[in-house]
Amino acid sequence: MAAGMAALLLLPLAFTPAAQAEPLRIGLIDSTIYDDAIVAIVKEAGFEAEIIHATVDVLRDRFVSGDLDMDCCSIPEWRTRADEAEVQLFSDHFFVAADHLILGPNVRRPATDAPINLEGLRFATVKGFNYTLDNQIRLRVPVETIEDAFDALADGRADVTVFGVQEFFRMQAANPLPVVLGPVTQRYGLRIRVHKDHADQLPGLNAAIARMKSDGRIDALIGKALRANKAH
Repeated sequence: MAAGMAALLLLPLAFTPAAQAEPLRIGLIDSTIYDDAIVAIVKEAGFEAEIIHATVDVLRDRFVSGDLDMDCCSIPEWRTRADEAEVQLFSDHFFVAADHLILGPNVRRPATDAPINLEGLRFATVKGFNYTLDNQIRLRVPVETIEDAFDALADGRADVTVFGVQEFFRMQAANPLPVVLGPVTQRYGLRIRVHKDHADQLPGLNAAIARMKSDGRIDALIGKALRANKAH
């Protein structure tokens, strides 16, 4: 999808609180395996939601403007812009994920315990994404989407990028490319971001996350989405 476009999907979710006059507008990235889990969490919390898919840069700008009430998925360390910090709150984490270095076919895989060294390597950076290795990136290959980043590795325009392991397997299941899963660069707990205008929704959201983590529903939904991608 082009950076300026969004696909709207109205999901009538049960258990809508009586005080909620309109559905909450929740932004999700175009390509993700977390959609079903997020929808289930929102439903468990008793909210009605309008799901808005778009690229990361579009979601971030719409969140700041107040056009989105929540978005997913991120962590505070990835959302450090001053305009975002003024209006954002974060839920408790709902899933522990890991980012990995993703290597092009001609890049030697570093040892698992070796420090990450990006010297001389061209890094595919997706518009709107933040990278914990940002201070090491010297040669940037800007792209629009996750798919574009994988394509850049496969066709030799870039040497490395970084994505979550679940997204790596999702991408490879949908369109196998000659790219290699490298070592872990970061482990983190994914969270739902809540606009401060809807701070009163945060306790219910956190309670829903706690229940669904406890009984394994979140892990099951994410696992199911990953298996569905592999089946295709």
